[in-house]
Amino acid sequence: TNVIALVLVPLYLTHHSDSLKARFVFLKTHFPLLIAAILAAFIVIVPQLFYWHEMTGQWISYSYGGEQEDFRYWNRPKIADVLLDVQNGLFLYSPLVLLMLAGIFTNWRTKVLQSKTILIIFMASTYVFASWWAWWFGGAFGHRSYVELYALLALPTAGIVHQILSLKHRWLRYTLYLMIAFLVFYSVRMSFLYNILPGPWDGADWRWNFEKIEWVWSHLFKNLF
Repeated sequence: TNVIALVLVPLYLTHHSDSLKARFVFLKTHFPLLIAAILAAFIVIVPQLFYWHEMTGQWISYSYGGEQEDFRYWNRPKIADVLLDVQNGLFLYSPLVLLMLAGIFTNWRTKVLQSKTILIIFMASTYVFASWWAWWFGGAFGHRSYVELYALLALPTAGIVHQILSLKHRWLRYTLYLMIAFLVFYSVRMSFLYNILPGPWDGADWRWNFEKIEWVWSHLFKNLF
């Protein structure tokens, strides 16, 4: 799923067809350096290859064998479930991501922060996640498959935080500060509750049921001190 992030290479700093053509010309011109970068990146995973070989006798140990046949929702992706379902829904457990996405749209018309490219990567990744048979990506707190995308989403997040800091209306600025602080608290607290509240938080026993998430929320402020 992380291969989608490579879209950033051809689309970085491209805003129209001419700049896209210029990017491919640039990559073609600097092809030897591109190959050198790929080889340098490969060196980083060499220790992992030796570890796999020592433990399994194989240079590459692929633990998800056969999963390519289990992207059964290509024509009916579970996008709403990936984003909102009680079982690891992204926005439900990590609502701070909404601020990240807001940063994309508030910087949409500007040619900074790679907003359009990051939105393409986010949408394509969501589609792939929602197409897999286990669209919730197993028993974990929140939708773990998005963690790798946070590095990219940090760019539009920085953009919208900068805009908030620039607001002239003090009461609005402070209100947004409090909202962000609460969302950070919410994510950290929910992660804590995931560890202390009885499960399971995965599988058929944890399907969409507002009573379950309401039960979790009832512990949000309990025994904080």
